[in-house]
Amino acid sequence: MTDSEASATFQHCCAVYEAMLERSDLARLDHDSQEESRVYTGFTTKLFAEIGLSVPYYSKIMKLLQAMDCVRQLRRGGGPSPSQWVLLQEPTTELFNRAEVIEKGAQAPEDQRWKDLNDRMIAQEELMATVLAEVFPQ
Repeated sequence: MTDSEASATFQHCCAVYEAMLERSDLARLDHDSQEESRVYTGFTTKLFAEIGLSVPYYSKIMKLLQAMDCVRQLRRGGGPSPSQWVLLQEPTTELFNRAEVIEKGAQAPEDQRWKDLNDRMIAQEELMATVLAEVFPQ
């Protein structure tokens, strides 16, 4: 990845995190604790469209946000059900650079192809859920 591609990818990560943060609510994740965390509940593929990013960016950006420990998925969406993500920390260039190194050497090519296919399926499921929710509002 060139420096300009890395810079653009980092900016996309920041934009997605910021959009999730703006749409998040405070929630207690542990019933035994008084500590509250920011939780985004929604359709992440729809979120990408709202901020002007196309679906092909989805897998890479969400993987990087998770690798940077900026977000963690609490509940996987599907159909009319939204996904739920806890927001842990804002992306930084240091976290991004470390995540990029890990991403590059983390998986064998065959494993990566299966992961990419799974990520595309998740994105398609969420997109379909969004379309169905618009066509058949509850």
